[in-house]
Amino acid sequence: MIVAWTGHRPEKIRNHNDVKDAIFRQLEYNNDDLECITGGARGVDMWVAGTAIALNIPCRIYLPFPFDVTTKGWKEWDKELLSDLLTFAKWKEVNKSYTKQGYQARNMKMVDDADQLVAVWNGVKRGGTWNTIKYAKSKNVPITILSSK
Repeated sequence: MIVAWTGHRPEKIRNHNDVKDAIFRQLEYNNDDLECITGGARGVDMWVAGTAIALNIPCRIYLPFPFDVTTKGWKEWDKELLSDLLTFAKWKEVNKSYTKQGYQARNMKMVDDADQLVAVWNGVKRGGTWNTIKYAKSKNVPITILSSK
C-alpha cells in the first residue's frame, strides 16, 4: 500500500514529540507492504521520511521544485537533513522551476500516486494540508487524520 502524508510545518504544531510519536506508531503498526510519499517540507514531511527510513519502509520524497529552490530561506540544518533524507529515499522534482501553483501540483501528484492519505492536521480549513485533504476527498482516496493540536 502506498500512503501519502501531508501535514504542517513545525511552527504550526504545538507538541512536536506527540506528533512524532503518532507518526512512529502509525508507521510501525502499518509497515507490512507499505511505501510512504512525503513532500519534503520542514516538519511533518521530514519527520515521516526520517521515521520511515529508520523503520526500513520505502519512502518517496516529491520536492515541489529543485532542491535549491525548495530550500531557499531554510536554516542550514534543515537543508542538511533534507539532503540526508534524499540519499535514502526515491525522490523527484515535480516542477522544474518555481510557480505559485507548484506546491499544490506536488500535493496533487502525491495523492494521485497513493492508495491512502494520512494528514497531520490542526483542523484549520485553509492552507496546503487542507487543500491536500480536499483533493484526496475529491479523488475518493481514503484519509486518516492525526491531530496536530
